[in-house]
Amino acid sequence: MDNVLYFLGAGFSAPFGLPVMSNFLQMAKDQYFSNPDKYESFKHVFEEIRSYSVSTGYFAGDLFNIEEILSILEMRNQIAEKGQQKPFIDFIVDVISYHTPEFRMSPRQVIPSGNWSQHLWGNNQQLNHLGAFVACLLKMEARENQQYRESDDLEARFKVLPYSLQAPNYAVVSLN
Repeated sequence: MDNVLYFLGAGFSAPFGLPVMSNFLQMAKDQYFSNPDKYESFKHVFEEIRSYSVSTGYFAGDLFNIEEILSILEMRNQIAEKGQQKPFIDFIVDVISYHTPEFRMSPRQVIPSGNWSQHLWGNNQQLNHLGAFVACLLKMEARENQQYRESDDLEARFKVLPYSLQAPNYAVVSLN
């Protein structure tokens, strides 16, 4: 295969603990209640969402679904109240950032020599699969530096380099 195209939907990110449209609001509320002082700005967003409940008297809407909430916000901005996007954008960024797992090699991580490729991005198997997938998309591969095989210094022990062989051309379409 010379060309490979991946279609990724919301289900792709769900196993990594990222919120999807059906649970975004619930995860945001859990985050808010874990530290109300830090996420005080969420209160305004939740109040705004609550005010949208009037609209469900005119159409069937699911105010637990972030996409429907954003659609109402967009309609509201088109008709009258402009400038409401910034708090929602910050809200979405904060929720996604909070729930995004750390994805890097840790200097304190113990990686066995025999099956290092299964532990390169941490001890979470899903993150290791994601790391391998992203490396393929970028036409990169991890290699163990034999000279530093027993080293605790992961930067010396492992290198991420361009593929040594011909790789397909990858493209990604995300439906998120």
